[in-house]
Amino acid sequence: MGSKYDSVNIVHPAHIFVINRLEIIQCTSAINCPITENAATDLISLCFKIIFMKKIVLICILAFHLTSWAQPAVFSPRGVGGGGALFFPKINPANDNEFYIACDMSQLFHSTDFGNSYSQLHFSKLSSLNVSTYEYTSNPSIAYCNYNDGNEGYPVKTTDGGNTWTQLPGFDINLGGIYRMYANYNNPQQLIMNYYGDIVISNDGGNTFALVKHCANNGAGIIAGGVFYDGNNIYIGTNEGVFQSVTEALRLPCFRRPVLLQGRISGIFQVQKMGRLPVFYVSPLIMQMCIMV
Repeated sequence: MGSKYDSVNIVHPAHIFVINRLEIIQCTSAINCPITENAATDLISLCFKIIFMKKIVLICILAFHLTSWAQPAVFSPRGVGGGGALFFPKINPANDNEFYIACDMSQLFHSTDFGNSYSQLHFSKLSSLNVSTYEYTSNPSIAYCNYNDGNEGYPVKTTDGGNTWTQLPGFDINLGGIYRMYANYNNPQQLIMNYYGDIVISNDGGNTFALVKHCANNGAGIIAGGVFYDGNNIYIGTNEGVFQSVTEALRLPCFRRPVLLQGRISGIFQVQKMGRLPVFYVSPLIMQMCIMV
């Protein structure tokens, strides 16, 4: 058995309290001075109140910090995208400082200083998919894009510079969503679209579409890796080869003299003119270059 004073000490600026299993002693100095039983009872009650209040204060402080962490008062920018991936930047052919770029979190970002700053199209006007591109034309009022409706999306067109967008009447929902689209910059009424299994073309601003090519394999579909408009000549790079037209109505097969042989273009198809000849830069498994002769 220990001493009856070997329990808890409470230090007060004017008093020293010693609490043990038998009694509470209050002293005004280091010398023990017994006090009455009523005072001891009051002191025990006071001790419990102090402990209880300390717990309440601690809970309040913790709740305050948790609330502060859950609702930051200040946010700082960390670049465009909001954490999502960015896809398919499209540069304005008339102004190479301007481009649009889509995000898989539905934003469509716009820069007019080549990426030094961005604005965002309001979601009530146009929301994008990860396959959306902003298709410029030579008419600043007319452009095409792929709208995010929360499902597969659908192609839309603006005729007032982007203030309003309407679904293309020629879109066939039975063929699924649109994976890629390519507007003819010099002919605002001409547009090529890529469904999973079909490539189609419109010459009337999307009101109607004609079939260019149905996929040879339903399991693989057909991928339009790129389109090159050269007057009445149109070249489409696909995973089934390159298709060419010499009029506004596409004809098959692709080349008068095929130079790609069995090459397949899965995602990259770029063309530039060297004199009167188009030069194709394509990417099947490795980078290749071929010239139309």
